Amino acid sequence: MTKWFKRMVRDLIDDCSGTAAVEYAVIAALISVAAISVLDPVGSGVSQIFDSVCTEISGVSGVSITCPS
Repeated sequence: MTKWFKRMVRDLIDDCSGTAAVEYAVIAALISVAAISVLDPVGSGVSQIFDSVCTEISGVSGVSITCPS
């Protein structure tokens, strides 16, 4: 029984078949965190630009626009 257990543990340690999938998952997670942290301020900036454009358009006489809050 001890030999069987030692062999099983050694086989599990030597088996590297799932490491590539784990590495790809870690890389994908890091890329998504980086993308979220970069795109969040960009989204706020774009929202401010659209708000200012809407305000400018609604100030033109004869144009009726309701700007979202």
